[in-house]
Amino acid sequence: GPNLVLDQVSLSVQEGELVALVGANGAGKTTLLKVVAGLLEPQTGRVEIFGNSNFSASRKLVSYLPQKTSFDPGFPISVADVVQLGWTSWSFFHRNRKQERERIDWCLEQVGLTGLAQRPIGELSGGQQQLVFLARTLYGNPKLLLLDEPTTGLDVTARQRLYRLLKEL
Repeated sequence: GPNLVLDQVSLSVQEGELVALVGANGAGKTTLLKVVAGLLEPQTGRVEIFGNSNFSASRKLVSYLPQKTSFDPGFPISVADVVQLGWTSWSFFHRNRKQERERIDWCLEQVGLTGLAQRPIGELSGGQQQLVFLARTLYGNPKLLLLDEPTTGLDVTARQRLYRLLKEL
């Protein structure tokens, strides 16, 4: 059968708290984040987000940044399109393009990438791409951010910006 990765885990995070999950490689940090994000289903136990154990009800409140985001750098997608893909609740009947553009610009401003919305993401450095994926997590205005090794590929300045942003949020 499948290996038991996490056992007897109990974690409660209050609104406004910033929690860092620290441990050795292979300790189950990513698995735990994926379970909380609803990407993996626990074999036993339950996950409650804002008091609700029905994940589909709380899905819009959670945004997850995976450890590594792989994509084809030659794929013709703009930074703005990548950021907007962070919103899972598409409503094609009530879309407001101006509001979407303003939200994209706000998200990019938060991570220090103002003015890059129309650039193909494949033209950006690895650190800039990581910041685009971070901006994507902000697009839907989530109440819970799950960031798996968000500083990967970031230089000192970008890391400081990330820490400031998290503190503000």
